[in-house]
Amino acid sequence: NPKHAETANMLAYIRANYQPKDDSLKTQYAGVTLPKVEMADVTLTEAIEALRAMSKNASGGKVVPNVIVKGEGLGDKKLSLSLSNVPLSEALNYVVQLVGAKATYDKHAVILSSQADTVTTSDTK
Repeated sequence: NPKHAETANMLAYIRANYQPKDDSLKTQYAGVTLPKVEMADVTLTEAIEALRAMSKNASGGKVVPNVIVKGEGLGDKKLSLSLSNVPLSEALNYVVQLVGAKATYDKHAVILSSQADTVTTSDTK
């Protein structure tokens, strides 16, 4: 019955007081602080694997990033990075910027693609 007063009051209370839990990957990754990130002349693929291991250790096995690298040769680009006490999300952002890629947070994974692929795709649409 849409006119039931008690139900209408309960729905109003729920809407006013209930905040849905933000389970987005970016939020999960921001909640994991990596004590030290040291990488010298590693490929993007190696850097992602290292961040997975660091995140697993820092979160007690609860957060292991799922990262997909798209684009020819992107995984082979080299980078060096030195950070301390940084959230996993920021470490990922630094890695992405250093190789000139773009990160897209999906529901279940972070997809890394080269900037050239992104521009070409948007130009053709």
